[in-house]
Amino acid sequence: MELDKYRELPLYQKAEEILNMVHRIIELIPKENEMLKSTGDFMMADALKLPSKIAGAEGADLYDIRMENATIIRKSERDIFVSCNHFFAEDFKETEYLDLLRDTIEEFRVLFAEWVKTLTSGITS
Repeated sequence: MELDKYRELPLYQKAEEILNMVHRIIELIPKENEMLKSTGDFMMADALKLPSKIAGAEGADLYDIRMENATIIRKSERDIFVSCNHFFAEDFKETEYLDLLRDTIEEFRVLFAEWVKTLTSGITS
């Protein structure tokens, strides 16, 4: 696989989309809302893991590394999804962005399930 071929994967592109959406949502957090700023920081940390762990899994030739990255990806996307609840609880005004983010995560989950099936090809044990 070419060094940056992973960038062409629909899953990677969707991960980048999620990262951009989380970044935009964080920009909308009122400066005085410390709780949401903290939640936003956690969401950003999780969103940053998505593309990097996809790239890491694609570049690895060991089953264990690929599956470890897949597990981290799954946990991170789930944590982002759940973190949206904090925004709803804090009466975040731009809830349409949260709904859009959750819809995008659902699309990511479908792509993720298909991608995981491909992780066993071309590896050593």
